[in-house]
Amino acid sequence: MSVERERELRQGSALYPVSFLLRYEFVDVSEQGQPLAGSHSACDRVFRSAQTYSGRFQAPRAIFYYGRGGAQNLTCLLRFEAKQGERVQLTFLGSGDEAICSSGWGERRLRGSSGEIRLFDKRQVATPSEVVGDRNVISESVRAEVVCVHRPWLIEPGGDDATPAQGRYLYVKIPGYEISSDSPICPTPNRIFLYEAHDTLHPREVCPDDTCSIELFSPGWKSPQTPLESTLQPHARSYVIDFLQHEQADYSVKWIEVMKKPAFDHDPDESLPLSSSLSLDCAYR
Repeated sequence: MSVERERELRQGSALYPVSFLLRYEFVDVSEQGQPLAGSHSACDRVFRSAQTYSGRFQAPRAIFYYGRGGAQNLTCLLRFEAKQGERVQLTFLGSGDEAICSSGWGERRLRGSSGEIRLFDKRQVATPSEVVGDRNVISESVRAEVVCVHRPWLIEPGGDDATPAQGRYLYVKIPGYEISSDSPICPTPNRIFLYEAHDTLHPREVCPDDTCSIELFSPGWKSPQTPLESTLQPHARSYVIDFLQHEQADYSVKWIEVMKKPAFDHDPDESLPLSSSLSLDCAYR
């Protein structure tokens, strides 16, 4: 794309030339993805796997979004739509201001047989929140080392060829008690929200408290194994944990992967009766 500008000067002469200054700049208005239907902002985009299976996205480069002198607030909505059976994986290569964070970027996807999330504040000197905001760190003992709070964690059971994820569940232990109409007043503004990953519309709001704890099993743990259960939607046995921290505090959320006892089918042609000593019931179920 090119632009040509021409101006004819009829009033000038060799003795009285007319001079002027023309300023120009090149603007990048390219956008990734497709325009988001029904949106009033041009920087709202949608990414669908039907068009591409992988790609890059970044903050818009068009200066018209920011205005001369810079916009005070710019919000762009990026929606990622996957087809049935697919998952969306986002990899963040950097943050806007690494100076306020005490550790580097890492994956936020948690997957494994067990683990522990620790939430703590490494702030050494009181800093006005209007300057840099909260400087908090979340870390966990499996593999991730990431920064900042107020972002959800997905905890899911693992799976392999021998024991697929359909046969695995999670046991989660959270310090605190669930807030309800008859629960005591929570002494801290901090909150832990727990979601069943397949239904994030009904979270459990937990008041952090080291003197008590909430123990949960993945949905389906107490139900008998059925063929229908193996075809549940993705993350049917996963949890999403969201820390909302408003004051300095340390919390620990623990989980472990569990599996049901194997089915024991008795052969009707077998003459020996089942002995009570062969019971496979687990005392810690």
